[in-house]
Amino acid sequence: TQNDIILAINNYANDQKKAQQNEDQNTEKKPEEAKSIYTKDVLYAALERNDDSIGEIINAMIEEKTEEKDQEKMRSTVKSYITAYYKESYQKAYLAGDTAEMSEIAKALMAFRKYGIVYTANTLEGWRKNAKEDLAK
Repeated sequence: TQNDIILAINNYANDQKKAQQNEDQNTEKKPEEAKSIYTKDVLYAALERNDDSIGEIINAMIEEKTEEKDQEKMRSTVKSYITAYYKESYQKAYLAGDTAEMSEIAKALMAFRKYGIVYTANTLEGWRKNAKEDLAK
């Protein structure tokens, strides 16, 4: 089930962190940041499924960073991923006059506020304004 998959991913991530910590303790060189299992592709898959794992993945991607400035940088990166996922669809819906699809995408974008990822009416206005130009590329 979906919960089993999420549990398995989280267990794997915890095991990787523990292994990295053990490795760091056994070496005197500066530890490198462990490679995250939470990637853009994992986030896109969750967005495609539109399931509850989206929030867990976003939080994990941000919380893996220990420094606040790194968390903010990751939050910005995640917002870029989300924008890349939704923007073209929103613009195509706008040009097609599909207000229902536009509304669904806007609703999805507004839901990311709870993770500190903020989209505004101005954001969507800019997407509409630049739709023809952006999609011609």
